[in-house]
Amino acid sequence: MSSEYTVEDFSSEITVNQDTSLTVEERISVYFSVPKHGIFRLIPVIYNGGGRTIRAKLKVVSITDEMGKDYHYEESRDQQSINLKIGDPQEM
Repeated sequence: MSSEYTVEDFSSEITVNQDTSLTVEERISVYFSVPKHGIFRLIPVIYNGGGRTIRAKLKVVSITDEMGKDYHYEESRDQQSINLKIGDPQEM
């Protein structure tokens, strides 16, 4: 079974800031074998463990291509996660 897209590379750089917040930079390279409008990135923000619930705040600073050009994206809530729909519905 062939896929309509393949994630060719995924890397992340995580920095722990002095105020205990995290700065996360992800690089995702995707190959599309058929035309698509973009990808979805589902990021958990509510975690349960050890009898505790942790609610993380997520602030998207930017989503850009490899040249630094802004990508269109939409942000929505999906249960315990934030769903980022990355890409332009008008472009392929």
